[in-house]
Amino acid sequence: MKLSIVVCTRNRPELIGECLQALSQGGDADTEVLVVDQSTGDATGRIVSAHPGIRRIPTSSVGLSRARNLGIAQSSGEIVAFTDDDCVPAPDWADSIVREFDRSPEISAVYGRSLPWTKPAPGERPVAVKTSTARKVFKGRRNPWELGHGCNMSFRREVFQSAGLFDEVLGPGGTLRNCDDADFTYRLLRSGFSACYSPDVLVYHKQFRHGEDLWKLERDYGIGAGAFYIKHLRCRDYYILKLILDRWWKAGALHIFYGLLTGKKSHLRLGWSRISYSILGMWKARKVELRLDSRTFLETPAGGFP
Repeated sequence: MKLSIVVCTRNRPELIGECLQALSQGGDADTEVLVVDQSTGDATGRIVSAHPGIRRIPTSSVGLSRARNLGIAQSSGEIVAFTDDDCVPAPDWADSIVREFDRSPEISAVYGRSLPWTKPAPGERPVAVKTSTARKVFKGRRNPWELGHGCNMSFRREVFQSAGLFDEVLGPGGTLRNCDDADFTYRLLRSGFSACYSPDVLVYHKQFRHGEDLWKLERDYGIGAGAFYIKHLRCRDYYILKLILDRWWKAGALHIFYGLLTGKKSHLRLGWSRISYSILGMWKARKVELRLDSRTFLETPAGGFP
């Protein structure tokens, strides 16, 4: 079973080197590694060229979803795996992905564990981290954030033929900022595919954002989540109401209450951000042109990676 590994990057040469070094060491799996490079300079290209066997796909497009879709189109493996340029996969990452698909033919998607590469700075919350050590199988409509993150996900190729591709308006670099991975996860589950979370499939995520940059990322997460919610509500999918309530209560209001009880302003700000920015995302996405059959936005994305 051939595995295609897709890494998307834009102007982050200082981050991607360790990711490619880890992928170059590889394991026993039959793999190809593709770097979809949206960079505006040559630095990333020089780093990729230092790793023989890794294929660079330069493109003038902007947006993570566009890069992911290009990687899917250019790849040849039966399994397509994604990690990010700010991640360092474990030595057996590729082998663990293949083992999961081999052991469970009914599984069409595998999500993995994501741990901080270094200890977070005091008072800062690590982002895009998934620490559970319990393997779990998902089927049917679920909260997509329960499975994992876009920095550690892999799919059988037939998933893209049935569930479609990543929404190019969502995601970093798109108009609606984020949550292309959660949206795709939700769409594949509602299409009838089964997915599993495997703690054996491990990457380490660099926490390179600090201070206000983290709050800007929280803003983008919220806007993307709101856009994701309103998109599926416009498709008359009312299960989304449960996901909205979960976010506003568990991820929002509980942080506000805790902040009020303890006097910790960071929790007040976090809870308020998660509620207010998701409402802003819903407002922004309410009239964006939408293709109902594929549940994807049609507006041309603009902007760049955060």
